[in-house]
Amino acid sequence: MANYATFILVIAGFLAGFVDSIVGGGGLISLPTLLALGFPPNLAIGSNKIIGVAASGASSLRYGLAGKIDWKLLIPMTLSAFIFSLFGAFAATHANPNFLKPFSFIMLVLVAGYAFTKKDWGLVTSQERLTHPMAKVLIGGTIGFYDGFFGPGTGTFLMAAFILLFGKELLQASANSRLINYASNIGALIVFVSLKNIDFYAVWPAAIASFIGSTTGASVSLKIGARLIKPIFMLIVSLLIVKIGFDLFASFN
Repeated sequence: MANYATFILVIAGFLAGFVDSIVGGGGLISLPTLLALGFPPNLAIGSNKIIGVAASGASSLRYGLAGKIDWKLLIPMTLSAFIFSLFGAFAATHANPNFLKPFSFIMLVLVAGYAFTKKDWGLVTSQERLTHPMAKVLIGGTIGFYDGFFGPGTGTFLMAAFILLFGKELLQASANSRLINYASNIGALIVFVSLKNIDFYAVWPAAIASFIGSTTGASVSLKIGARLIKPIFMLIVSLLIVKIGFDLFASFN
């Protein structure tokens, strides 16, 4: 790969990691960059998982060291997300995941609308609504399968679940989401590696940059807190809605 392309990937990797560590959605930066540089779609999706693993792994470590991860809640969800992401990624090799775009679009609009109209959404903790262990396994598995099969919006849906169902505020939701996202990224990556849909040589500099960017972003997130995370969250959700909405519109023309 030419030096200019590596430079672009490194910049994109850092920015993707930085954004992903705070509110998720780093793939909005890294995946289009890979596609723009000429990666075939399957290779771009698989290679992007390396960048995603680096980002989610770094932020999970940073949040964990800061004591922001609820291990009792996350252990069943994380294991379930890992296992079902394997199934999701495998299913994606046999079916076109694009049929999920309308569902993702509607869910993202609902999350954005609810977060916008409810002024204290994500700013304060609340009562946990789901306490049964199987409910946690089900949510982790569902989101893990979705991430392996399709992907866009995973971080948003995770954060929304932690806020609405488990009573977390945005900083706590972001920290806990990253570990589950790490597990689902690892599961999907295993499948993509087995299918040789990875160009590790081309993306390893971007993965290192993503790790650094994610560590930096998580440190910033810990400093700014939930009140300043919310506008960033709303921006990324809005961009996801525009991106998926544009894809849907293009598919009908």
